[in-house]
Amino acid sequence: MTIKTITSLALLASLVVVALITSLATTRSLVVAKEHYRVGSSRDNYLATLRKLDQFEAKLIQLRSELNNSKQQNKKQVNRRNKKKQALPAKATSKPQLPPQREEQRSNVTSSADSKAMQADYDYLLLSLYWPGASCLTLKPCRGLTTQYNYFTIHGLWPTNNKTQGPVDCGPKFDTRMVTPTMLNTLRKYWPDFKPDEPNFWKHEFEKHGSCAVVSEVVKNQQDYFDKTIQLTKSLPITEVWAAAGIVPSDTQAYSKERVLAVIERSKIGVRPFITCDNNKFIKEMRFCFDKKLRPFSCKKQSGSCGDEVILKVVRP
Repeated sequence: MTIKTITSLALLASLVVVALITSLATTRSLVVAKEHYRVGSSRDNYLATLRKLDQFEAKLIQLRSELNNSKQQNKKQVNRRNKKKQALPAKATSKPQLPPQREEQRSNVTSSADSKAMQADYDYLLLSLYWPGASCLTLKPCRGLTTQYNYFTIHGLWPTNNKTQGPVDCGPKFDTRMVTPTMLNTLRKYWPDFKPDEPNFWKHEFEKHGSCAVVSEVVKNQQDYFDKTIQLTKSLPITEVWAAAGIVPSDTQAYSKERVLAVIERSKIGVRPFITCDNNKFIKEMRFCFDKKLRPFSCKKQSGSCGDEVILKVVRP
């Protein structure tokens, strides 16, 4: 029972008591009035008694009105509480149980998804770009290289950890049917295989590295992996930035490694990559770091395979 209900009941009881007292007083007054009249009391006393009778009657009418109002208010409160109870949603019953087989299947699916997510955990993505001029120094056989490739081409986009090797081979397989004629031409331009071994180079990159980017939901699927990697590469005009600073391909001209990196960092690219080299001097790859939202940031890793001076070798077939 609420405090409001107790208060209403107390008021009701008080009104009833007052009404009973008033009724008794009124009855007594009538008797006194009649007695005064019977024994021949003065007319003034008789009139005074009648006035008191009228006052008692008015008080009784007021108390009856208050009593009716109190009843109506209590009734309204009860109706409001009932409506609130009806409006409240029914309490949830116990959780329906799946059949044992379906429950087990769901558990297996969840466990498998969690396992893949853990397998694909990493800190950032590393975009590795080849300099075609140095490709044939180590790639044997080396075919398909022409002078038109006077820009950095794609090696791969790799999920990477700060202190350990990144995840590899996370599950999704390469689907050759997804490589349409248009996509094939795009891959040959930005992601060429100078071995050549099409489409095994792209298959290897996607299954080893791209599959983990898909499982971690950084990219949606195979097509999105290639599309996003190419978009990131297009946003990095390395040779243009270098040319504007006087750094151009040469078989003999060496440049300070620090200057080569600083020019990129101070340009519209705005981040610091790191370099890998062949023979400690020929620029082989430029590697850029991206977070899981594919936003670039300066790599912390230093270029360990290059000397203090580097050469950007001329592209020759």
